[in-house]
Amino acid sequence: MSKAHKQYTEPEPLVHYQNDECLMINVGIIAICHRDFTTAAILTILITRIEEVRLDWYREQVRDGEVEPEFWITLSYKEVMEALYGYVKDKKTILTRLAWLVDQRFVRRRANPKNASGAWQYTVAWGTVQAALEEEAR
Repeated sequence: MSKAHKQYTEPEPLVHYQNDECLMINVGIIAICHRDFTTAAILTILITRIEEVRLDWYREQVRDGEVEPEFWITLSYKEVMEALYGYVKDKKTILTRLAWLVDQRFVRRRANPKNASGAWQYTVAWGTVQAALEEEAR
């Protein structure tokens, strides 16, 4: 006698979200930011946004032998606040955390060449972040 096999189906999720956006922060990033969640979240936002710009560049412009440019993104404190989903609303807190990332040399900041009085532009110092992650892992 053979048993009837039930067809496998995925169970319904236990929680239904209004959207699928999320902010995942690597524990190594939290560690190198001295376990400050807000600073780690801001660094993660910068890394993610620059990676998106870099990926777009690769899809559209990469050619054999072309040197990858340094990717800078314009980011205002309001954009950081929105990316943190309102977790941090205080301008001073966000600007202080960004300044700490610059002081630690994880991030570089410059005036926007297209709008000097506008929001700053940022890039991630990839080598410094990677070295800190490797040191933390030891």
